[in-house]
Amino acid sequence: SLQAERLSAMSYGEYRPEVDNISEENRQKNRRVNIVILSSKYDTLEPTSTTEVAPVTEVSTPTEETTVAH
Repeated sequence: SLQAERLSAMSYGEYRPEVDNISEENRQKNRRVNIVILSSKYDTLEPTSTTEVAPVTEVSTPTEETTVAH
């Protein structure tokens, strides 16, 4: 059996498609799970040259002036 602390998951979603999502066939190709077995807990997955960084989304915090009373 596998101990829970020895298992981890990473999700790349739309940022690492295998092919462009221009057709249903390509979208099916992008629906996948990759299982990677590391030799020790100190091994890490290194980003490849095709790895894209998720865009940063600015979040504005409401202020007293921008808050609308209901």
